[in-house]
Formats: sequence, structure tokens, C-alpha cells
Amino acid sequence: MRWSILSVAALAVLGVARTDLKQQAKAAYELEQYPNALRLARQATKANPKDAEAWYLLGRYMHFRCYDSRPLAGFSRATSDSILGFLDRAVKLDPKLGDAFYFIGSEHGVRTHEPLVRGDVEQARAELRAARTKGGYPDWMLEYCRNLLRVCERDAILFVMGDMQVNGVRYLQLVEGERPDVTALPYPLLDRPWAVLLYKDGIPGALRSAPMSWSREQVMDMHPYRWRTDTVRIPVPISALTGMGITAPDTVFEWQVEPDLSNGERPMLSAITAAVIDIVEANNWSRPLYFALCPPAATAGIVSYLQSCGLAQRLLPVRTAQYGLALNTEVIRNVLLDPDSYRNLPSVRQHDMPRVSGVLGMYRHGLIELAAHYAETGRKAACDSVLDQMTVLLPESILPLQPELRAAVERLRSR
Repeated sequence: MRWSILSVAALAVLGVARTDLKQQAKAAYELEQYPNALRLARQATKANPKDAEAWYLLGRYMHFRCYDSRPLAGFSRATSDSILGFLDRAVKLDPKLGDAFYFIGSEHGVRTHEPLVRGDVEQARAELRAARTKGGYPDWMLEYCRNLLRVCERDAILFVMGDMQVNGVRYLQLVEGERPDVTALPYPLLDRPWAVLLYKDGIPGALRSAPMSWSREQVMDMHPYRWRTDTVRIPVPISALTGMGITAPDTVFEWQVEPDLSNGERPMLSAITAAVIDIVEANNWSRPLYFALCPPAATAGIVSYLQSCGLAQRLLPVRTAQYGLALNTEVIRNVLLDPDSYRNLPSVRQHDMPRVSGVLGMYRHGLIELAAHYAETGRKAACDSVLDQMTVLLPESILPLQPELRAAVERLRSR
């Protein structure tokens, strides 16, 4: 009996030690001490090789160490293979570990960059197909990205944000051949010369190019630029206005651009913001331009020119409120009130990726915007109809209603 009690105590201590290793790894990661987080996560997998979360943490932290921190010496495809091996092992041990699937999709997404740069579209497609097969791009995620493309007019330029949007849209375009007319620009990568050159040149039959005035030499020399608050002025031709039903003379689009970086006390403009400005200028209002869930810095200074389209915001050459264009009700109705837009939504219950599935809340945001518009214009019945349809299309049993959105719905109901 004495031996059994001691054994149980020893096992309890061992279990605490294993838990502590994971907690220490998480704490190191939060401090962005990736080498230390990796070391601790690796120790956790050795302490308990059947701990799915430990393998997930190891794969996740190595992914960040390779792509989000100081470049890893000796990095190669074999390093990426190791990351996928750790994540594959995690989901084999625990198929419900949703965020491990997310990082599987992200790792394969990163592996599309190099083949695309050298024009090997088939290799890029192979990586995307592998991610899809492994569960990295679940049905609900691709459906969201498909709906995101649906809110865009033909020949659009779409700035996308984050691995989910970048990889989901890339999968739809390269593997399924959907919406090849749209240029989907990965906003977070627009400070990297290889990415800017890739989209400046495009790949015939695969990636449509984006308008840019910068020469190859200017792209290769990208860096933070000296900048103080200044206004970028872009002429607006009559043709761009008449296309929106606006009769007005030639005007000028004014974009007050604030510095978004600093070098000591000197204000600077990031290479990303500089690239976005150049694309808007070079486009000269010839193609529709949209932002999807980009950070506030991406649209700072142009908020009054943005039109909400539900899942994305379109940049217009006029202040939208002045012309009653702040909301594209037709697009929101056509996409977000269409039952076919949600055929795969229930799959989030079986294959959730908590790290990114919160994006599905944008469906409700768009519909609540539409309902609020109807309420503000005295169409209470239309407002209630939208809210009723939202309840049916987005049931709480599948997509819980967040408290702030519930409060918004209650306010609209009581008007």
C-alpha cells in the first residue's frame, strides 16, 4: 500500500511538471521569446508523446519562429516538413484540435509563395490541395471567402487580411478557378519585394496583376519612408462619377495620410501603406477597389470614402454619406440574405478553428447594418424582416450571438 501511495504521488508530480512545461511555453510565446517557447514545447512532447496540445504548440511556435521572427538559420523545406509533421501528429492524436488545422493550412499557404514567385502554379496548387485534404481549409472557411468574392464587382482589386482570407481566396482562384477577374492582394505582405513584384507582374492565367507605378528597382528598394502628415490628392474623372450616377464636374479625392511608423523621433510611412497608396493612385478609378477586414491603419484618412458591402468596404472617389452611398444595400441583400450563402455554415460545428472562426460574425454585422439602415429611413417592417431572416439563416445553435450584437438587435427591435 505504501508503494502504491508513493507511486500515485509521483505520477501526480509528473503530471504537474508536464502541465508546467506547456504553461511555461505559452508564457514564453506571449513574450515573443520563440526559441525558448520552442524549447519548452519540445520538452513537453518528450515528457508526454501522446499530448496532442504539446505537439500543436511545437508546430505553432516553430511556424512563428520561421516566419514572424528573426530568420531561422538553416531554414529549408525540411524545416517546413517538420512543422507539418508536428501539426499532423497533433490532429491525429486529437481531431478536435481545430487551431492545429488552422496552422496546417497556414504552413501550406506559406509554401505556395516560392513556387508562385518562379511561376510554378502547379506546385502552388499542390500545396493548397494538400491543405484542403488535411482539413486546413474547411468548408465554412472557403464558403466565407467565396461570399467575400461575391460582394466584389467584376474586375475588382481586393485587399485581403490574414492567412484565412489570403489562403482561402487563393485556393478558390487557383484550384477551383473562381473569380479570376479579381486581384486579391495580401495586405500584410505588401512590404515584401517578392510579393509586390508577384502582383505587379501577375501570372497569366493564374494571378491577375495589380496596377502599380513603381519600377522593379523601386520595389526592390522598399523601406520605411520619411513622412509627416500630408494629403495625397488623386484626380477623379467625370467617367468615374457618372458610373455611380453622380453628375458632378471633375473633382479630387483627398487622402490625409498620417505616419504609421517612427524611427526614433522621426515619423515614417510604412512600406505597406506606401504600396497601398501607389496602387490606389495607379488604378486611377478604373477598377473597383475593396478592403476586407484590413486593420484601421489601412484605411486611416479615407473612412468617409468607404462604402460598406457587408463583408468588405469599397473605396469610392466621393464622400459616401454626402451622396447616400455609405451602404450598398443591393449587394448585402443579394449575398447575405441568400440562403445559398450559408449551405456550409453548419460544418463549423464539426470543424471549428477558434483562432479565425470569429470572422463569421461579419455575416451578422452586415445584416445588422442593413437592418439599421432600414430603421433609420423609417422602414421598420423591412428592418424586422432582415432581423427575422438573420435568425433563420444564422441560427444561434450554429453561430452564437455575441452580447454586443444581441444588444444591437434588441435596440433595433424596440425602435
